[in-house]
Amino acid sequence: MPPARRGYADTRHGQVHYREAGAGPPLLLLHATPKSSRAFDGLVPHLAGRWRVVAPDTLGFGSSDPLPPAVTMELLAESMADLVEALGLGPTAVFGIHTGNKVGAALAARWPGLVSAFVCCGMTHSIVVDRATRDGAIKDIVAKYFAGEAAASDGSHLLRGWGRTFETLSQTWWSPRVLDAAPLTQAALDEAAGEAIDRIAARNSFDAVYRANFGFDLADALRRIAAPTLILELVTPGEAHLGEQGQACAALMKNARAMALEGSDRDYLERDPERLARVIADFLADAPV
Repeated sequence: MPPARRGYADTRHGQVHYREAGAGPPLLLLHATPKSSRAFDGLVPHLAGRWRVVAPDTLGFGSSDPLPPAVTMELLAESMADLVEALGLGPTAVFGIHTGNKVGAALAARWPGLVSAFVCCGMTHSIVVDRATRDGAIKDIVAKYFAGEAAASDGSHLLRGWGRTFETLSQTWWSPRVLDAAPLTQAALDEAAGEAIDRIAARNSFDAVYRANFGFDLADALRRIAAPTLILELVTPGEAHLGEQGQACAALMKNARAMALEGSDRDYLERDPERLARVIADFLADAPV
């Protein structure tokens, strides 16, 4: 398969960098925080034989322009609507994971004519129906990286943020996928290096995007989505205390069903892209789009 094509699209909130591969009906892939379109490198080859796959970097991530002030999920969705129109995609199937599922939900809720089908994917904490519970679950995960402090006149808050970036970067650089690999491969190192680059690129966006995440009413957006939707829950034992949420999300919607992938985790996209591609393909084949 030839390498993905790359380009930039002008949106009302800044330039968005994207990767594109394949031909056929359009499929938009929206990434998690603090990643970029690079996260879909393993998934795209399994989809590009049937779809025109477009994977953008959300504003503030990857090679896209910085976040605009007072960013919201609705604003990020607006930039994706501009991207869809700039590329002439027409009604587009959308897959969003973690932060991407919020952007995708906002896009499908506000611009129904642009979204033909939606796959809302994430670990349980990402799709908890009750907003306060979901925010609390996410905060438990990101608290050690999230600044949550006022600016100091001497810039010390910036130094602490710089330290938090290094901490997350170190965890990526020396991840279990590197340290525990048997055998270690160059591909594994390249993947870890790509994630490290994404974390550096996202260091000024992390806090603002999570504030936008906490401010987003996912349940309200799901209720307003008309497009056929698959709630794809990545279920891990570490989140059993939250209770599975996929069915509850689907029950809010006009045309949705839920599916749970047991034994998943936050690296599932990279760890088993072939299986994830089959789930997406099967849903899109059945969806009346």
